[in-house]
Amino acid sequence: MALGDKVISSDFTVVLEGFEGMSVLFKQFPVPVLSSAGEIEVPGPMGTKTWQPQQVATGLQGAVSVMETKQNHVRKMNDAILANGGRFEARVYEGTPESNTGSYRIKKAFFVWDQQDRDTENRSQVVLQSGTVFFHYHGEA
Repeated sequence: MALGDKVISSDFTVVLEGFEGMSVLFKQFPVPVLSSAGEIEVPGPMGTKTWQPQQVATGLQGAVSVMETKQNHVRKMNDAILANGGRFEARVYEGTPESNTGSYRIKKAFFVWDQQDRDTENRSQVVLQSGTVFFHYHGEA
């Protein structure tokens, strides 16, 4: 209890520069975290080994899902991003832009989208455009 309330997974907002109105459509987006890119095994005497961290990973990736609208806002956003070189800048907020406990600036991001699956028997789910977002994060708040 001394540490306070815990963060809820849904309490995030992602804002793409130039597409600020789209933030409400993002269902899933990775929140960046700096970490070692992996481990380096260092051999020692008599077959022993120790570990050493690699450099910090600043090129990251994660799953993304966006809810499409009947006016195809997501498709139009993607077309506009591609027409401007295919990359975008964004900020991921812990909360909302107006009320947050932190934010993370991502750079040189781009989407690799999965093909949409449609199902004539599914009348109970919104259409999601899903895929992977690749980006750079250097610890900027």
